[in-house]
Amino acid sequence: MSDVLEPIPEEDLITLIVEDGTCVPDANSYISLLDAEAYQKSRNRLDWLALSDNEKAASLIKATQYIDATYIWKGREKFILKQSLRFPRVMIEIDGYEVTGIPKCLKDAICEAAYYGFQQDLFTVHESEQGVVKKDRSRVEGAVEKEIEYFSNSEKEVDFVSKYAVLDSLLRGLYIPKGRKPSINGKARWDY
Repeated sequence: MSDVLEPIPEEDLITLIVEDGTCVPDANSYISLLDAEAYQKSRNRLDWLALSDNEKAASLIKATQYIDATYIWKGREKFILKQSLRFPRVMIEIDGYEVTGIPKCLKDAICEAAYYGFQQDLFTVHESEQGVVKKDRSRVEGAVEKEIEYFSNSEKEVDFVSKYAVLDSLLRGLYIPKGRKPSINGKARWDY
């Protein structure tokens, strides 16, 4: 058995199609592999850097899908019915600035989700005999540390607790927080 890895056949390579704000047909990521690589390198995430390009591309696609599926974005899609992803959008950010193209904070959030996502499935909801997970914290750099806190069976209401609070923080101003309605006096507001 050889220690040399065989190259992945071209037909098995994952194609990363990056949305640049112009409604790229069949886009599946908000950030390029090169830009994601620079982001992870600047954070010294050696485990990410050791992945193959195919694994990184798959993680970026899953992260984009996760973020688009998880957040209720403010505004509306710029090219309704034509775009593959939720951005670009027509919207005003929380600080009053018009959002154009693909915001840097969204690209950063995709990198963070891709980093978490290659280690575990982003879409997994943990349940066990103890109940639904209330808090799930893991540390993957250095020593592995895992802390899981479960909702007790006596708790009547289970509020959503973000699996990755850093994503909420990075995307602040672009999405509608849970429990907040995207309208005022029945009129649609594209800046909320």
